[in-house]
Amino acid sequence: MTSEQKKLLSLFKEIDEICNRHHIVYYMAGGTLIGVMRHKGFIPWDDDMDILMTRDNWHKFIEVTRYDIPENRVLECQELDRDYPNMFGRYTDTTSSAIHKNQILGDGIAGYVVDILVLDPIPDKEDSYLKYRDDLLLYSDLVNPSLNYSYRYNVNKARYKKYYRRMKKMGKDAILSEIENRIFSYKEENCPYYVMRWGGAPFLFDKDMYGESRFGDFEGVRCRIPDRTGDYLTWHYGDDWMHIPPHSEHESHNAIFSFTTDYKTIQKDYLQYINVGSVRKSIIYRKNYLLKNMDKLSEIKTNKVKILSYATKCDIEYKVRTCGYDILEALNNEEYGKLSKLFEKFFSEQLSREQIGREDYLGIFRYNNPVYCGITDNILYVATMVLIHTNRIAKADRLIQVRELTKEPMGKELYEVKQLIAEIRKAISWYDLKLFEESFTQTGMLFEKYPKNYNINVLYIGHLMDRGLYEKAASLINDGMILFPNDGVFLKYYGDLVYHKNKRQAYDIYEKAVNTTTNGCVHLEVKEKAISDKIYFIQEIEKNCDVDMAERLAKLVGDDVDYYVLKHKIRQKISHSDNDIVEQILEIQGALSTFDFDVKLFGLLHNLYCGIGESDQMANFRKKFLRTNAVSEYHELATELAEIPDIEKDGTYYKLLGDVYSNLGLVDEANQHWNHAMTLQCSKLTEYELGMNLSKETF
Repeated sequence: MTSEQKKLLSLFKEIDEICNRHHIVYYMAGGTLIGVMRHKGFIPWDDDMDILMTRDNWHKFIEVTRYDIPENRVLECQELDRDYPNMFGRYTDTTSSAIHKNQILGDGIAGYVVDILVLDPIPDKEDSYLKYRDDLLLYSDLVNPSLNYSYRYNVNKARYKKYYRRMKKMGKDAILSEIENRIFSYKEENCPYYVMRWGGAPFLFDKDMYGESRFGDFEGVRCRIPDRTGDYLTWHYGDDWMHIPPHSEHESHNAIFSFTTDYKTIQKDYLQYINVGSVRKSIIYRKNYLLKNMDKLSEIKTNKVKILSYATKCDIEYKVRTCGYDILEALNNEEYGKLSKLFEKFFSEQLSREQIGREDYLGIFRYNNPVYCGITDNILYVATMVLIHTNRIAKADRLIQVRELTKEPMGKELYEVKQLIAEIRKAISWYDLKLFEESFTQTGMLFEKYPKNYNINVLYIGHLMDRGLYEKAASLINDGMILFPNDGVFLKYYGDLVYHKNKRQAYDIYEKAVNTTTNGCVHLEVKEKAISDKIYFIQEIEKNCDVDMAERLAKLVGDDVDYYVLKHKIRQKISHSDNDIVEQILEIQGALSTFDFDVKLFGLLHNLYCGIGESDQMANFRKKFLRTNAVSEYHELATELAEIPDIEKDGTYYKLLGDVYSNLGLVDEANQHWNHAMTLQCSKLTEYELGMNLSKETF
């Protein structure tokens, strides 16, 4: 975990404890829920947390936190503070800083937060939802001037100006209360749907998607998740939600973060250079300008996309005409690779954010108003079937949705595509809900019809393995590895078959599986299996001094301290040069924060420091230095070092003293001690560190 994630986890634990004490139901949501299912904790690059509560549970949470909330924490929401610039709640730490864009002008408490979004009950998907949506967007625009909500949906053009003037005249509370009485008044028992109270994208859900909640694991905390978690993640992120995206697609938030300085101190420093009143006027002007001109701006954007869409249509129709084969015949022959190549550019363009949008703040307008290129249903049928059979069901589903929005009659084949998507998702959903018999029957029927479909194969093999039908599973796994060569999911299944016969060989296969799939659930299963086999492997590796296996297992499990220590213990046994030891020390020192400064790592370091020729006393001072991070602690360490007799002051002593002064900002004194250290006898580690320190100072 990163330092930011540790802070967020501490806040979440507090929320979880409050909810458990008072019988309040919440649900992990968004990327936080993906973390539960794919990592059993944070997504590695994530820097926020989202949870959901139904409106009734939210009101209860507000009430209990009036008296049951830790020191230096505050609950921010419209119910408690009309100057708070958001429509959802935030559980906030007041001693830190996490200043986001809409807080630059000093609005709200800008510490580390866990966002709490509310699920409002709604009676129908159409009229009631549309009224709710438009009112919520208006409400959000009035609450948060910094962002533009109605503009992105092309609604409330006249209403915003009217309500803004009324709010100036009658006060914020009166106008916001009026809107709240309209949209937050539906009774839970009369409503089969929920809407998420977020102006960015007020998503509509079936109520039973959440239910009473079930439980998952988040960084060791038993947390609540929606009853139909699989359906939620598929709906929100597509069928490939379990896959880890490439590094270029990792998303995080832009903000001013600090653990040691509270937000008020930071804001005081920069707000003196900002004309807050002038900026606020500019923000309101921008919002009014966008609303006034939104029809014209929308038309310009849409016309541009229509031109691109027409080019997409012309390109794919030309390729189909000139490809030299019948695409329907190729589909019937299951030539998915050839067809995928033919449609590659079409998929990239027609499914792009520019043409069909995304379900997020920036992409929601085009998501609700996609532009379809208008290819014939015969071509679209082949294209969507190729997507379904190559593990891209969500993209096929979205293409069908976009086609339906044209309101033109659809051919029979496209209804069959729609039905197939529903049947595959039903089988997967039943498995997630532990309705194994229903899922097994459905999957078997689908497999009979589509034996080369990726998702059907993966699910069917899973069922066979669960039932102990290993012989039949082995046959399908072998076929799968031929159909989908170098696919880590099938390799993982193959490793499971080998596991009970040859554990070492199984882990050779698991390593290949992890290296050939982005499926985070496969990574997690391999990691958990390796942890469960820890005692066996520690004994075997120590007995055989098997450094290769130690390093491979440490890589597979990532953040398990026992495997990490095992790897370095074995490396220490076979290290024959000071350079090897220095390399080990530097690697372990760099990993200390990853393992929360575990005492086992300091034991390793002590042995390595002594092994490279440093005294036991200096090894202890080195460890203390690594644990030090406060100014007062550095002063204490400098005092302790000063008490060492001159006869025991070697090059490592002066190097450490220089490091202490450097961290206190006393650069000249630090350089003096480092230069003196260079004239004395030093270990190979100290020589390396001095070279690095002095080169930095010179630079």
